[in-house]
Amino acid sequence: MIEGHSVFLLLFCAAVLSLGGAQTETPNYTNVQSDNLTYVSDDGYVETGVNMALLDPNALDGKTNKVYKTVRSFPNATRSCYHLPATVGSKYLLRAAFMYGNYDGLNSPPSFRLYLGVDSWETVTLANATHVVRSELVTQAVASVLYVCLVRTGGGTPFISSLKLRPLPSSLYAPANSSIALTTFRRFGPTRIQRSDYRPALEDNPGSAPVYGITKHRYPADSFDRIWEFDYNSYGSPRSTNDSVTEFLTPTFGTPSAVLQTAVYAPGEIVVSWPGGVESAFFLTLEFADVVPPSSGKRRRLTVQLNDQHWGDVNVTYLSSNVLYSTGALIASRYSFSIRSTNASDEGAVLNSFEVYKVLPLSGFATNADDVSAIMAVKEYYQLKKYWVADPCLPQNSPWDGLTCDNSSTPRIVTLDLSNSKLDGIISGHISKLTALTTLNLSRNNLNGQVPAFLQDLPSLIKIDLSNNNLSGPLPTSLKEKMKDGELMLSIENNPQICQEGQCSQDGKTTHKSRRTVIVISLVISSLLTVVIVVAVIVTIKRRKQDNHQQHQTTMEYKKSGIFTYSEVVAMTNDFEKVIGKGGSGTVYYGHLKDGREVAVKKVAGLVEEGTKEFQVEVHLLMQVHHKHLAPFIGYCDDGKQMVVIYEYMANGNLRQRLSGMFAYSFYTI
Repeated sequence: MIEGHSVFLLLFCAAVLSLGGAQTETPNYTNVQSDNLTYVSDDGYVETGVNMALLDPNALDGKTNKVYKTVRSFPNATRSCYHLPATVGSKYLLRAAFMYGNYDGLNSPPSFRLYLGVDSWETVTLANATHVVRSELVTQAVASVLYVCLVRTGGGTPFISSLKLRPLPSSLYAPANSSIALTTFRRFGPTRIQRSDYRPALEDNPGSAPVYGITKHRYPADSFDRIWEFDYNSYGSPRSTNDSVTEFLTPTFGTPSAVLQTAVYAPGEIVVSWPGGVESAFFLTLEFADVVPPSSGKRRRLTVQLNDQHWGDVNVTYLSSNVLYSTGALIASRYSFSIRSTNASDEGAVLNSFEVYKVLPLSGFATNADDVSAIMAVKEYYQLKKYWVADPCLPQNSPWDGLTCDNSSTPRIVTLDLSNSKLDGIISGHISKLTALTTLNLSRNNLNGQVPAFLQDLPSLIKIDLSNNNLSGPLPTSLKEKMKDGELMLSIENNPQICQEGQCSQDGKTTHKSRRTVIVISLVISSLLTVVIVVAVIVTIKRRKQDNHQQHQTTMEYKKSGIFTYSEVVAMTNDFEKVIGKGGSGTVYYGHLKDGREVAVKKVAGLVEEGTKEFQVEVHLLMQVHHKHLAPFIGYCDDGKQMVVIYEYMANGNLRQRLSGMFAYSFYTI
């Protein structure tokens, strides 16, 4: 007897139909065309993907069941996972089904991989639009969630038509455990032939020819919703009984009586075979029962050989089945099971059903548990709208968005990139638990508070980008020491509230003493600048008299290395990407010369005559005046349409910032 089992059944499909040109969810429905089970929407079990109806769902009417008229497609993710509720230690039957149906109008059936958690389950390859692929396995849950993932491999966009989860009794499929799952390789159960039972066998193979009286056994005949295929020509002649056939010995395999009521007979031998290989391992069960009374009235006996070697013997009983099964995984270059009767004068060999399961080793690999806890805490803290489901790092080459991991058997998260993720608040302390981090990027967010001291305690961290936030206060001493020693790259530009060493009070604000010091220094510099400007004006007036004819040219032609083309200006500023200042006469951008020098590029606004003259005067002046307290002049561009002046970039801030006591900078230096 099979032990009692849960009646819980979770079935779902991508349930979207096109109604009047608009897509809408369909309610739950009972699939009377196939298994009489109720399907529900998969929306509660997956967080990504789009539901799509076939372009012409009516084209498949009468050829396939309703579940294949819609799909869920995953165009925007490398890995997409369903999360299915499970009970630890329980066994489950999982079945995924796929039919392309040209839902995307590309007439190109895709290929992709199916995963159970982090372990590769099967490669899904579809031959044409109406080709149906079903993949099935038995597994034991090791956690409260089972993950079924579709992974893009470069062969097109992954999709799915339906997914089923069915609980099984613990007594079934003993080899399935925490270390291995069993993928269905072949399942055979002959069905009785009654011409009055005409039904086209098209539900899973649209376009095939009708077959009179031949159907598949499945739910409700099989309470576990297994599908029993038929193939009479390969094994022998079918014979049936209306009487119940039961399993006789322990362990039982839950084969339904409806399957056992029909058997194939052969006067010589019945052969069950398939190709093998050292890379694959299999489990096999063979079930035998006479469905017609033996003519001799005696109990019959069968012998089974595997590849011409004795494999086992079994008694055959009328209306009561016996089983031969592999107690360990079979590994061979080929598999050929020959079934013969030991009594030459009786009905010959008989076979009621068999199942072949391929071993799927479960690696047990998983990302470091502390890293998983930490990254999930970060997601919760910032309420991240990211598709982070299943294992953060595995399978390899498809980690969560924003993460990179090492290649160890227990992967560690080494990069966390949450730039431009709309983060608010302080830098979360949960990040301190990611102890293998080498790179942290939190730039372009709205983070505030001080740079936390725990960053200095992450032993492998060598690069931090905190730029473009609202951070404040001083930097931790150890971070500054690591920078000084060349052990750390730290970017904190555009955080105007971060203050220099010696300028911060205990609450992180700039001290009054430092402000007074800066003001005094600034006044001295201003006086020197005034003297320099006066001298420069006098020199300019004299020079103007000598070069008066050049002052009226719309384009100045200096035969010096400081002349740049406009295309060179665009290149050095990365197409004027970053603004670092604005004034009445134009905007200043950040740039790099080819030799690596940082520059400030002022793009003069307006092309009126007065602006052109002012530009000419400024260039004349700057080319001739040099002083250690003035930003060095690099060059200019004047192509008749654009006027640009190029200075050396002052990394330690401008005069206004000094006078105000605030100091924004890109890389803190000691």
